[in-house]
Amino acid sequence: MALALWLLANLFVAIFWVNLFLIVNIRVIPNSKKVSIERIGTNSLKVKVKSKAMEGAANAELVDLLSEKLGVSVALVRGRKSREKVLQLNCTEDELAQSLK
Repeated sequence: MALALWLLANLFVAIFWVNLFLIVNIRVIPNSKKVSIERIGTNSLKVKVKSKAMEGAANAELVDLLSEKLGVSVALVRGRKSREKVLQLNCTEDELAQSLK
């Protein structure tokens, strides 16, 4: 399972359906004036957070923001020290699209 997650995280396409959860690639913009979530291209998300990228504050805000907005559990899989993140969401692609409208 870990190998499958690693392989999926390294593919170019941003959103995948794997068993019972969704793997999503996200571009995080820390220290923004406003909080926002937007789709870029076909399957990418850009998330702006107010927290600075220090001591995991932006990561914590990202996870809290998405779990509150989507109403599902969210886990950071990869990218703790990078602006490019890989997250695991316990929802379907349709639920994600509905939540972002």
